[in-house]
Amino acid sequence: MGVTTTKHRFDFRTMGIPADGAVGDGPFTKLDTGGMAFSRTTGGLKMATTAIGLGCLYFNDDLLWDIDKLIRVRFRLAMTFTVADFTNTTIGFGVTSARNNTLDNITEAAIFRVEANDSNLYMESDDGTNNNDDVDSTLDVVSAAFETYEIDFMTGVQTKAPPAVSAGGKAAVQFFASSSGFCRHVGGVSQLFDISNYAGGLQPFVQYETTDNADSGDVTVMWIEVELKDSV
Repeated sequence: MGVTTTKHRFDFRTMGIPADGAVGDGPFTKLDTGGMAFSRTTGGLKMATTAIGLGCLYFNDDLLWDIDKLIRVRFRLAMTFTVADFTNTTIGFGVTSARNNTLDNITEAAIFRVEANDSNLYMESDDGTNNNDDVDSTLDVVSAAFETYEIDFMTGVQTKAPPAVSAGGKAAVQFFASSSGFCRHVGGVSQLFDISNYAGGLQPFVQYETTDNADSGDVTVMWIEVELKDSV
């Protein structure tokens, strides 16, 4: 039995604005509340706000990507903000199970995160048992700069002493970020992102929330790319 792989890129420079709460353009949907608004730009799909609001780009909790077939997912996006005006804002993106307004309440996830009065890039993972919150990548987000972010479910290895068997894939999820290629592994080698207790589906997820009228900014998603393996 051989294994083939499929790669698909959702390019928001050529797609329409997804619909609310139903299968939209490819099969994304959007959620926007309060002062959050979606618009099409030359750079991609933009979520922007000048008031309290929440925006999310996702599959409407249709968990189509089997975690055990997921090789990697990549996001090309830019986040625009002023650190001094970012006190009550949270941005999260990656792959998740069912969406939640509060990122820490999502049961299964592997995500990047930016929040709370700084430009630090954080990483998180959760499988319902193993939970890593707000792990500092030591990288800072440059406002308005497009960057490529990757979450890898294939190449990591969790080494275990005999007689235990070392594990890979979702037992050692890898995070990468780079503006030119995928060259910077973020998160120290001592940090393990293990979501091996989860065996269900995931969805792509980009969420931007502010709870303060003084906070303003935007997130522009250029494209999201997924690579999956399939037995034939």
